[in-house]
Amino acid sequence: MRKRSLPYGLLAAVGVFCFAAGSIVTPDFARLGTLFAKSAASPRPVSERTMPLAQAEQAAVELFERASPSVVFIATSHLKKEVRIPGERWPVPIAEELHRDLRRRWHDDPGPIAVPAGEDGRLATFDPLATPENFAWDSGSGFVWDESGHIVTNYHVVEQAWDMVVRLPDLSDWPARLVGHDEDKDLAVLHIAAPGERLHPIAIGSSGHLRVGQKAYSIGNPFGLSSTLTEGIISALGRTIRSGTGAGRIIQDVIQTDAAINPGNSGGPLLDSAGRLIGVTTAIVSDDAVDPAHGLAVGIGFAVPVDTMNRIVPDLINFGRPSRAGLGVRVQSELNNRIEGVMIAFVVPDSPADRAGLRGGMDPDTLRFDRLGDIITAIDGEPVRNFDDLYRLLDSRAAGDLVEVTYRRGAETLAARVELTLLPPDEGEPDEGSGP
Repeated sequence: MRKRSLPYGLLAAVGVFCFAAGSIVTPDFARLGTLFAKSAASPRPVSERTMPLAQAEQAAVELFERASPSVVFIATSHLKKEVRIPGERWPVPIAEELHRDLRRRWHDDPGPIAVPAGEDGRLATFDPLATPENFAWDSGSGFVWDESGHIVTNYHVVEQAWDMVVRLPDLSDWPARLVGHDEDKDLAVLHIAAPGERLHPIAIGSSGHLRVGQKAYSIGNPFGLSSTLTEGIISALGRTIRSGTGAGRIIQDVIQTDAAINPGNSGGPLLDSAGRLIGVTTAIVSDDAVDPAHGLAVGIGFAVPVDTMNRIVPDLINFGRPSRAGLGVRVQSELNNRIEGVMIAFVVPDSPADRAGLRGGMDPDTLRFDRLGDIITAIDGEPVRNFDDLYRLLDSRAAGDLVEVTYRRGAETLAARVELTLLPPDEGEPDEGSGP
């Protein structure tokens, strides 16, 4: 079959005709532009606002403009659970306990670190600074405490951090270091070397006179979205939750709010309608569990009250840890799960409890349990059923306060007046045998 050829002659004729027509007919571009303008969509005119902002709106705007310069964005880097090391074929897993130890050692002496890379105990070395792919970044919120550069946030925001950067509202970034922390209250204080004129300390309020139903505002960085304002009410007061860090001890007098709090809000301020700090957002309820770091807001958020914070933060700045008062005893945690009260395992020599005549079950010379220790059943007449009760009743007391301790010794019920003492740094740790 013969291939059909294109009609080149016809195409040439059409081309000549179009050229001639274009030379004779001149289009009216002005008329075409008018027709196009009439048929094309265009922006609608803006309606003038005839009413000012409502009083509640104006109050929220002014609150945000007043308080937001105090709220900061905190970026943290943390070592992944599996790291890639040059020369190793597969990623090397890092156990949680080793992870914490490596972080502490690296902060003291930055440089190459060695980790077990096989069942034979072989060590592999890598430099964290030269392997950024082994780190992931997370974010949280915080606020300026003073013009000296102290920043308050949640401890769980910085707990795993190898590196921390604070971004101020003027978008300047500042390396941060951890000054002090309180795991039991999920509080931490950072320090940045920013000049005072860049820092705007937040206004401090009081949580002692709050009322359910009054307005509450949260400013933070949910999902990394900086300077986000949410509004709600104080839904409840006097809640008790467990800290998501450390020994998971109870936090008392917690504020419950329905102001939206999402991941990234942690560590940010909860404010009253005057723009004063009333709490630091610490946890949300998600999937029927209190989760300080994950999940979405479901209308139930919690904040550590400012009165608690205002008592602890100066200690964290001055000493790096909270100052807590106690009896000078260590408790027997294993037996305490099966009895009503708190059994004393060991009385610290020359402590207030020792001077008051309290006895533990451990022989101080042999460090062996050779008897049942005294069982604390009340503090100042308030019942002590478990360690949480004892911790709660002593938590707000100060060194030098006198308390009446009711306890059982065998079949007898006795009482003693005990002057509380300042606990040393290692007291109250969450190991067996710990206590106030």
